[in-house]
Amino acid sequence: MNEQINISNIGLFFQPSKRNMDNSKEKEKERTVVVRQSFLSNNEATICHKLRKMLYYHHYFALLEDYEVLNVHINEDEDEEEVNKIQLKNEYFIFKYNDKNALDFTDILYNSCSIKKYIFSLFHIFQYLLKGLQILHNQNICFFNIHPQNILFLSETPVFSNFKHSLQISKLMDTGYTYLHDIMMDIEEYTYLPFEINILYWIMKNPHIKSLDKNIIHHLCDEYIKNMNILQYFSAVFKNNYHKLCLDILSEYENKDINFIVKDILKRYAKWDIFGLSLLFIHIFGCIIRVYSLTNTFFNKILTKLLVNLHPDSSKRYSISETADIFNKYLNENEDWTFVNQLKNEKMDELLKEMSK
Repeated sequence: MNEQINISNIGLFFQPSKRNMDNSKEKEKERTVVVRQSFLSNNEATICHKLRKMLYYHHYFALLEDYEVLNVHINEDEDEEEVNKIQLKNEYFIFKYNDKNALDFTDILYNSCSIKKYIFSLFHIFQYLLKGLQILHNQNICFFNIHPQNILFLSETPVFSNFKHSLQISKLMDTGYTYLHDIMMDIEEYTYLPFEINILYWIMKNPHIKSLDKNIIHHLCDEYIKNMNILQYFSAVFKNNYHKLCLDILSEYENKDINFIVKDILKRYAKWDIFGLSLLFIHIFGCIIRVYSLTNTFFNKILTKLLVNLHPDSSKRYSISETADIFNKYLNENEDWTFVNQLKNEKMDELLKEMSK
């Protein structure tokens, strides 16, 4: 007996395309993953289905392109009870992605021998990723998954991938805490997520807490600063000032009801992605500054602006579009690129080693 899994739930959001998947060129670049039907797989399918309606979406995103129900083969002599168990256990799908030949972001970062080409490639990559985030937010989607592993290169074009943790803003506003909770409990690393999300994660992990007192606030700020690795590259004064900012922001929630705090944090979604992307490029640009001893150059100017996007108060960060405008303005107005021509390729190994830290 050949049974197929019921796909009614996921099918409401994502109907398989009618493309001919036997096309050999499609097969060559197709990557398949077996997934179980779940909240996260439905979330990914819903978001990818929405983005696939856009023209040229593949210029910015590596999406779930199609899926198949995974057939469950059951022996004819199995009794009815055993058949039901198998059907319940095997709600699986084959998710198909056209990114088999993609390069990882780290492949691009750590495989260059020309510093001049490297620098201008990084400028292009940063501009392009900002554009991708703008498109996502215009579609009411927060990527919420900034990480080098989730940036791929398809034909030398940087694209965002892995949308299972991304946020549908409409759901975030409708169901709020519950929707975000289910996503955040599956996230393993919070490096590229901002201060307020780290606080929200702690609240989720401590549901018995009804408010934040002074001791909790100090503990949360101390832990956040201790685990914010990027601060090791800055002075003790900068680090202390940043710690004070965290305390000032979190102290505004002192003795406030947890539900009030959660609702206030959820309103700040528009500045979550820019934190992550800025942090990633602060590390990259900062490594270039340190290894090549660059001062009073374009890098210092843009680094100063990107640091604003790490502010623990989300209202102080630039928006995605503001960051793009600032970067483009500095890039267009900068007339002195002689410092790039003077950089030595011999230091590339040192730079790549520094960036891997």
